[in-house]
Amino acid sequence: MSENNNQIFNLTTEQKQSINTYLDKGRRDVPMFCEEGVNEVIYIPIKDGELRVFYHKPEKSLTKRPIVFLPGYVAAPFTWKDFHVPHHGIGEYFYVDTREKASSKIKRNRKVSLDIEQSARDLPEVIDYLGLSKRDHVLYGASYGGAVIFQSLIQQLIEPPTVVTFDPVTKWVYGNFFSNVMMRIVPLFILSPMRTIFAKISLARMENQAQKDRLVAFLQGAEPWKFKQSFFQNKKFDISNDLSEIKSELFICHGPLDKYHPRIDYYNFAKAIPKGRFIFMETKDEDRELLAGVIATEFAMKTKTDGLPESLKSFEIPIYKD
Repeated sequence: MSENNNQIFNLTTEQKQSINTYLDKGRRDVPMFCEEGVNEVIYIPIKDGELRVFYHKPEKSLTKRPIVFLPGYVAAPFTWKDFHVPHHGIGEYFYVDTREKASSKIKRNRKVSLDIEQSARDLPEVIDYLGLSKRDHVLYGASYGGAVIFQSLIQQLIEPPTVVTFDPVTKWVYGNFFSNVMMRIVPLFILSPMRTIFAKISLARMENQAQKDRLVAFLQGAEPWKFKQSFFQNKKFDISNDLSEIKSELFICHGPLDKYHPRIDYYNFAKAIPKGRFIFMETKDEDRELLAGVIATEFAMKTKTDGLPESLKSFEIPIYKD
């Protein structure tokens, strides 16, 4: 297969039917993982404060190992409500909020680090606290969460058994000229009410319900002072040229079109990592989080030594190294 985009991202009818089958299997009637009382809430001590983790362990687990999930930038858990649906009640999992989110208990001061590099240093502490350092598990990061995992691997802070990322970022993509100017001139006490105004304007223009839900969850997950501080601390983040330093085998998964990257970028990320592998499974945008969860469930059903689950092998795109 050549690296022609059309060939790389061209699924067969049989593959599309298989994806729909997996998604239908994953649509289970279970409680929302972040609702009060559904899961245990743990606060893990890290530098400058504590991080919130949702922990679920069913009475009888059908999976072979737990999932440790790092979600995207700032967003409240509601954004990823569908991620745990496929394995809730049948498998053990941890949902880890990184430090820039409203849920973190971080000491507020101008010098505190709320950037990806510090979150990368938090990660081994989280894994150790949860008793997973010497236990088989699936470390899974989406978007910003994937960047945190990348950074931690580049710095050789962790050696996870299996690493999976879904639409990961390798540089700062969450700002533009307008937001940069606004963040500099708008005082913190005005940022909070501006969220409501911005939401009403943006939601009025949106027709896609999935996008509306993501925007609402994003705004709910943003605490003004953390958002502003992390925004400026991360502005120069770019590890695009450092991916070759990742020693672990790493699976990069991509589904619906993503506004932050052209599709070929994800393939190229996998190509840049010596043991990078690329999985492509197209879905509707509203099924993006469910698809990510289905993939996580398939990996949790297997052990590290099993490698890529048989159910996902037909969706792996060969990587052609230069």
